Amino acid sequence: MFCIQGACKVDGATSMHILKWLFLSGCFWVGVGGANPPPNAPSKVVSKPKPTFKILIHKAARKLEVLSGGEKIHEFKVVLGQEPQGTKLRRGDGKTPEGVYFVRIKNPRSQFYLSLGLSYPERHDAKRGLAEKLISKAQYDRILQAHDKKTQPPSNTPLGGEIFIHGGGVWDGQDWTLGCIALDNPDMKLLFDKIPHGTEVEIFP
Repeated sequence: MFCIQGACKVDGATSMHILKWLFLSGCFWVGVGGANPPPNAPSKVVSKPKPTFKILIHKAARKLEVLSGGEKIHEFKVVLGQEPQGTKLRRGDGKTPEGVYFVRIKNPRSQFYLSLGLSYPERHDAKRGLAEKLISKAQYDRILQAHDKKTQPPSNTPLGGEIFIHGGGVWDGQDWTLGCIALDNPDMKLLFDKIPHGTEVEIFP
């Protein structure tokens, strides 16, 4: 016979009756390789991958789009630097840069409500600046080292820096920043809460 939870001794008919009852009630299982676990065994929790975001900024259209998994999930109105035509070339030119950048800072105490700091000057900006002799080789190396470490690049070179996406309002659509991208505060709150460090930001003319 087969003994359940300790030794027992019963006749054949009683043994078959007990085994039949255990199988029907779902209380009987045998712990051997390939057997199903008991009904109350904990299941393995599989974590879902975090969504991948990307920000697109279209300067001419004055709009910012948020993509998740390649699909647009938000669109906001923006305003730009006081000199919106063309890409940023140097400190104080009032232009908003163009190209691919990354979020390197999240500032919850920004002068303009909330802000996301971008990785300007990027490698391509530094390469141009060095070729045009706007920056020294030492300054060029410092910028590249910051990008290798995924930290905010220095802003105290002739190329300028501290380019942010921040709040403060789009008002009547007039461009009022010093080169940053400004949104209405409720839109900035949504963006700030959703976008993580390292998010790619592509800025188009």
